[in-house]
Amino acid sequence: MSFLKAIGGAVRRKIHQRELEAAIRRYAQHHDQNAHTKQSFADTGTFRSQLDRLFTVGNAAEIAELTRTAEAVSASTLTNRYYRPADYLSDILDDLERHTFLTGELEGEAPIASLAERYQRELKLKAVLEAWLVPFKVVVIESSLVTYSRIVGRLLPYTALQNFERVIARLFAMADESELKLVQEHVASFLKRWRHSNPLKVRFPEPAEAVRDALACLNGEKTPDGTSYIRTRRPDAARRFSTIVPEERQHYLYATLERWNLEP
Repeated sequence: MSFLKAIGGAVRRKIHQRELEAAIRRYAQHHDQNAHTKQSFADTGTFRSQLDRLFTVGNAAEIAELTRTAEAVSASTLTNRYYRPADYLSDILDDLERHTFLTGELEGEAPIASLAERYQRELKLKAVLEAWLVPFKVVVIESSLVTYSRIVGRLLPYTALQNFERVIARLFAMADESELKLVQEHVASFLKRWRHSNPLKVRFPEPAEAVRDALACLNGEKTPDGTSYIRTRRPDAARRFSTIVPEERQHYLYATLERWNLEP
C-alpha cells in the first residue's frame, strides 16, 4: 500500500511540476536561499521537501490554493529567526493530513487524503488555510518563540524549544485574530512564572507540556474548570473551542489558559 501511495505521490508531483518549480523560484527570490538547503529551526526538513508534501496532498483541482499557500508561506516568514518557511509549511500540512477541529463540525474534519468528495476536500482545505494563512499569526508565533528563547534560554535542551514551536503554532492557529493578544499575553506570563517556579516545573517539565494541556482542552479532550455553563452551537455537540457559541469563546479560552495557574 505504501508503494502505491509513493507512486501516486510521484505522479501528482509530476502533474504539479511547473507550480513546484515556480514556488522554489519565489522562495529563492524572497529568502536568497536554496530551497534544498536545510534552514528549518525545528527539524522539519527543507522547504523543497515540504513543497513535495504540499503538491502530493492536493489534486489538479486544488492547484490554485496550493500555489497560494506556497507563496504565502514564503512571503510571511521573510524576517523570522525561528519560525522558518519549512516549519510553517510543515505545520499547515500536518493539519491537512490529520483530524482537526476547526469549523465546529460535530465529528471534526477528517484528513484530506480520506476525503473523496470534492466539496469535502474544499471545506477541509478552506478550514486549514483560514486557520494558518494569517500573517499576524506568524508574527505572534515568532514573538512567542523569541520570548521563550529569552526567558528559558539554555535551561532546557534544544529539543524543548523545538517541541514548544510545534505546539505554540497549533495553539495560535486555533485562535481567531481577536483572540491572539490574549493568548500571547498568557504565554509570556506563563514562561516568566515557569522560569522561577519549581512547582510549575514539576507539573510541566517543559513549557510545551502546558501548551499541550491547553490544546487538549480546546480539542475537547479535557474540560477547563468553571465552563459547564458555556453553550455550544448545538445541544448535542461536544464542548470544545470550535463548537462554543461565539459570544462565549473568550470565556472558554480564558478558562483554558488559566489552568496554567493552578497549583500542582
